[in-house]
Amino acid sequence: MSTDPSIGHLLRWRFERAAAEAPPAPRAARLLALPRRAGHLVATRILRPSEEVEAAACVFSIQIRDGRLRLGFSLDAAGEPVREYQAMLLSTGAGSGTHPILAARASALADGEYYLEGDLPGDLAESWASLRVTARMPFRIMLRPVPAA
Repeated sequence: MSTDPSIGHLLRWRFERAAAEAPPAPRAARLLALPRRAGHLVATRILRPSEEVEAAACVFSIQIRDGRLRLGFSLDAAGEPVREYQAMLLSTGAGSGTHPILAARASALADGEYYLEGDLPGDLAESWASLRVTARMPFRIMLRPVPAA
């Protein structure tokens, strides 16, 4: 028997050793959640029938095309899970008041994640076209749970 191990034998030995020492691979849900944590937080008020709750929504997707806003956000709010909210976006710009600039249904995508889509006024669609999830959002969100049918 030869005392010089073959290259193939050494490579197999090293691979087996590395596999034994490596930490376990992360779960798929964890990998999918990682990029969604990079968004900007938006002040959010949830108007439940019995109380008003302050929360923060983390925007993980924003797209404005042809005057339509498509917004994905995660919501970490205590209480019973809600499948759908009536959402209003309120401008945070100077002199904007408290009137909604967009009203739409926010539907649940996954646990604590929601998606809404709606038409923006023309001037806002132009000025918001360059928004990215890491930017400070020029709005706050008000949510009212839609009763289950």
